[in-house]
Amino acid sequence: MLNQPESLIALLIYFTFFGLIGARRGWKREALVFVVGFVSYLGLLQIQGKLAFLVNTGGNYALAGFPSDQEGLLTVFEAPPIISGDNRETFIFLLWALLLVSLYFLGDRIFRKDAGRHKSVGFLFGIANGILYLSLIATRIFPIFTSDANLAEAPPGTQLQQVFNRLQDFMNVQLRAFFTGISLSDQRTLLIVTIILIIGIASYTLFGGRKSQAQKK
Repeated sequence: MLNQPESLIALLIYFTFFGLIGARRGWKREALVFVVGFVSYLGLLQIQGKLAFLVNTGGNYALAGFPSDQEGLLTVFEAPPIISGDNRETFIFLLWALLLVSLYFLGDRIFRKDAGRHKSVGFLFGIANGILYLSLIATRIFPIFTSDANLAEAPPGTQLQQVFNRLQDFMNVQLRAFFTGISLSDQRTLLIVTIILIIGIASYTLFGGRKSQAQKK
């Protein structure tokens, strides 16, 4: 139910959280994320047809073994598209999410000494990013928790348990549908890529953090 005091308090906590993150990171880093993140999403929507064509052509060309004869090239263009109308929106959103995450790392690289300066401006840009996430990310999460009874009307003390239950149900359905649609070899490849990404992120966090601390000293 809307217009409840709890909803207003939760929204204030949400914006304060992002505002404090912005004040801590610095306004330049937050401005980079907000401006590039917002503009890039609009840009991806405008060129999604061209991106889908490039991915479909390049992907099918690689899957066909990089043919050079006319028959092989004809097979490439007649192959089923990797990015179709059914999953194009998902592809664009995934591409934008990867870009958004990279902007945080890029901002830390470019603006090394921005943190701590103009905290009030950073606070405002943090709130702006919170609004951006609310419009583009949170709207895709809300349906997970609004499919059945409203969580706000659940008995006190049971909301957290219901959130975990709905997340578990959602992940079970999605993972089951995902893994039944790909072969065993592709599952192994995906697992290897996932492990490499986790190791890469962990290595960057560990050694990048040590490097930045050494530079501060």
